[in-house]
Amino acid sequence: MAVAFARARGVKVNEQAIVMENAKVLGMLNAYRDRILQGDSFPGTNDTASYILLGLAAGRQKATPTTDAIVNYLLNLQDSTGKWTVFIKSRPPLESSDFNTTALSLRAVQLYAPQGRQEEVKQRVAEARQWLLANEARTNEDRVFQLLGLQWSGEPKAKLQKLAEQLRATQHADGGWSQLPGMASDAYATGQALVALHRAGGLPVRDSVYQRGVDYLRRTWQPDGSWHVQTRSFPIQKQFPSGFPYERDQWISAAGTSWAVMALSLAMDPPAPAIASL
Repeated sequence: MAVAFARARGVKVNEQAIVMENAKVLGMLNAYRDRILQGDSFPGTNDTASYILLGLAAGRQKATPTTDAIVNYLLNLQDSTGKWTVFIKSRPPLESSDFNTTALSLRAVQLYAPQGRQEEVKQRVAEARQWLLANEARTNEDRVFQLLGLQWSGEPKAKLQKLAEQLRATQHADGGWSQLPGMASDAYATGQALVALHRAGGLPVRDSVYQRGVDYLRRTWQPDGSWHVQTRSFPIQKQFPSGFPYERDQWISAAGTSWAVMALSLAMDPPAPAIASL
């Protein structure tokens, strides 16, 4: 998704690498396709499945029988209230919020709705929108994905202004946002807040609020091009190196770096075009 934002701003990217990445992801999931279609198994959780589809869409991947199976898997997990429930809440912030899971899931099924199920998907998205409207966001993750989910599901921008104002109000004096009240600003919370405020809240990138966030990201940018975000997740498996720096902080730092890249890409001239997944 971060690469797609940069590409849309005219940054040259390795197109062959994107094709290879899509093939690698689909190749892994193709082996599970029949089990996924039957709702028996998925190599991850529903928020993992949704992020995978958003990433594939950002890489311009067309629908396949495997994406059809993942959509079916996600539709089977939506509950009667309209939400998708996060399976594991011990990996904050990435896996901790029903707003996150609901927004990502509704967007994933929108992007890859199979022929013949599009009317059903529209109804499911409408039910998810009602849940997002009816429930109170408490964390930065909640607020960001409440806004994005409502925008993706067709809520008029005028109705999103109050929610956007609530997110704007949590900006810190240093220009950044934090994952929870009382925590310090970080690139993960700041990047996603800026993206949500611009995409769903209509905040111009030239607005002082956005520019203060950009300044924060510039100040905290590391020489190697990454951002360091400290984890607050209790480890549930043995650590292994991914190739991204910061050891036990590598996973949230990779996500934070991606959100920071998206936010900074939006601030480049001229105005950014729409991205498939966001």
